[in-house]
Formats: sequence, structure tokens, C-alpha cells
Amino acid sequence: METATAVATEQLSALVLQENLARALECVRSAVDSRRYALPVLESVKLATEYGRLTVTATNLDLTIKVFTGAMINGEGAAVIPYRQLRDSIKASPAATVGIKATGKLQTEIECARATLSLKSYNPEDFPRIPMVPETPGVTFGGQDFARALAYVEDAVAKDDSRPVLTGVLLSVVNARIATLSAADGFVRAYRELPISGGVENGEYIIPLAAMQTVAKLAMLDKRRPAEICFTPGDRGTGANVSRTNVHFAIGYCDIEVTAQTITGTFPSISALRTDAAEPTFTVNRDALKTMVTRAGIIAREGSGIIRLYPGVDASGVTILRARASADEVGQFDCAIDATGTTSATRVAIQMKYLKMVLDAMPDVVALGIKSQETPILFASPDGYWLVMPMFVTWDKEDAS
Repeated sequence: METATAVATEQLSALVLQENLARALECVRSAVDSRRYALPVLESVKLATEYGRLTVTATNLDLTIKVFTGAMINGEGAAVIPYRQLRDSIKASPAATVGIKATGKLQTEIECARATLSLKSYNPEDFPRIPMVPETPGVTFGGQDFARALAYVEDAVAKDDSRPVLTGVLLSVVNARIATLSAADGFVRAYRELPISGGVENGEYIIPLAAMQTVAKLAMLDKRRPAEICFTPGDRGTGANVSRTNVHFAIGYCDIEVTAQTITGTFPSISALRTDAAEPTFTVNRDALKTMVTRAGIIAREGSGIIRLYPGVDASGVTILRARASADEVGQFDCAIDATGTTSATRVAIQMKYLKMVLDAMPDVVALGIKSQETPILFASPDGYWLVMPMFVTWDKEDAS
């Protein structure tokens, strides 16, 4: 009886267009906790009234998404409703006005096109408290710029969670005009600049890749909308030694708010590796290199997966980049493509999978810097770069470039 009384004091009543509610429910999908043993309240969404609009909120405690949508508010309040049943029902409904009404008995009625759905509700007080988004604007960047920058680095994020910091993307606010995204795995590092406007104090935040991908996806719902990022106050260490806190993304004109927990830890230094690498000295066509790597990979995958690169010049003095791959039980492959610039005489071996990751991120022209067989190989573009550690292999006379 006490629980029912608590809910009865908050009588949510609203009218909203079916397409608007369906869009809001789809936007929060990434934050609904769908794990087998998830708490029922985390498998639900919270519908509430806020600033004269209807909000739809979902959280899995690490990621929270709140969507604001226009509605006619007849009663202030909140209701927590199972997500899957609500989404499927609204998705199957015709384009019409949807009526939402909390009955005060842990039930919520959804009316649309002469049909009524009554769903079991949960006490709104049991829904996790959502961190407040700071009122002070943070830095602003275009949604398309953000999506492109993330696409550039995301393949370098570690695929396993043995080192949690490597499962995130390091977002660094450098100054009032530039932020950077960085990602790292055991053998690769990726770095991309992101133009920004506005101003917050400089800082570094390790954000889970899934949260970043969610923000990019939501930001690209309308390519004309910029994404605004705001940070909650919180202690953090020096450099990339980041303490656990929240980061907020307000997308569009505050129609969508995303809150993510950052990852605590020390992110590997990319600048130190960049210093060790050579400056780019020659360029190649990305598609030509990609084709050569794909063809070499047919043989490399039958062996160790390693492709050997030989920058140099051919008999006529033309700058080239040669690739070789071999497998004892299959055979070998040898190919060369034209290059522009001055190549070193240093040959290097690189894992095929890392080469493919790099080339998927690069623009039409790739600049390379090869210093030695012990230092990172640099693959650069105008706004960023990848660093790939070479493999240690045994070189014989046939490997002479």
C-alpha cells in the first residue's frame, strides 16, 4: 500500500505523436540493460515531464541516455515502464497520437488508435538517480566531425578487457580550438585531431568506446546538428591518469543528453611513441596499397600473417614500396606500387591485420615514415596518424630489398 501511495502522488498524463515517441525509444536503446540478470528497473525506461516536455530515459549505470520530445502535458509526474514491450507496442502502432497515463497503481496505460495497453510499472523512486548536466556550456563540435574522428581511431581500441583503459578512447581537450581522440592496443596507436569551439579547462577523459559510438550515432541522426560536450566536476590526476567521473554529451539543441562513466587509469603515452617514429618521407595511394595488402594477405594468412614492406627505388630510379608475403606450405607473393618522395632503405615486417586497420582509417593518400625495425611505423594523414609496431622476424638474403 505504501508503494502504491508513493506512485499515486505522481500522476503522469501526456499526449505525444507516435513517431516522436518511437524515435525517442529507439534513441535510448543502447542504454537499456539487456543482460540476463539485469535488475528489472534497468530493463525499463523512465517517462517523465520536464520543462513542459516529455523525457524518455534509460540507463545501465555506465551509460545513460535522456531524450526530450514535444508533448501535450496534462499531468506532471513519472512512470517507469518495461522497455521492450513499450518499444514494440509503439513501433507497431499507426501514426497517431499516443496517450500515456500513470494510474497510480503501478500500472501505466498507453492508448493509441482506439487500442489500450496496460503495462506493469515500477516505482519511479527505484529508478537510478541521473547525474545533473552542468548548465555551463562546454566545448562544441560538429556531429559529423566527431563521427569521422571516432571512425578514424576506433579500430585501434583493444578488443579484450585485460587492460580496461585500452577499451576506451582518450578524449583530450588541448585548447579552445582543438581536442584530440586517441586509441591504443598492444601494437597500434591512433590519434586524430577534432576542431572545437567554446572553452572548458584542459583535461583528459578515457571514455568507453561503446559510449563514444552511441554519441556519434545519435549526433548523425541529423547531420546539421552539432554535438555539445559538457563535463561534470570531478577530481582527476595529472596527464592521462584519470579518476572516475562522468562526462556529458548534449546533442543537437539539448534534445538528447548522454552521460557516460569514464574509465579510471593511465592511458599509454602516444606522444612518446610519436617522438620515436620517423617523420613521413614518402606517400602512396591508399587504394593501391590496400589492394597490394589484400593480395599479399592471401598468402600471409596461410602462415604467420606477416607482410614485409620494402621501401626503395626500382631499376629505373622510380620510388616504390614493395610488399612480400610467404607461407612454407603454400608459396610466396611479391608486388610493388609507386610512391612519391624519399624512401629509407629500412625494411620492416608488419601484421596484416594491423595494416588493414590502418588503411581502413586513412584518406586517399597515406604518408609513411619508417625509421628502423625497432621503432613504430608512422602512417599519417592531415588530421591524424597511426603508429604500428613492427614485428621481429628473421631476414635472409632473399629478403634483401
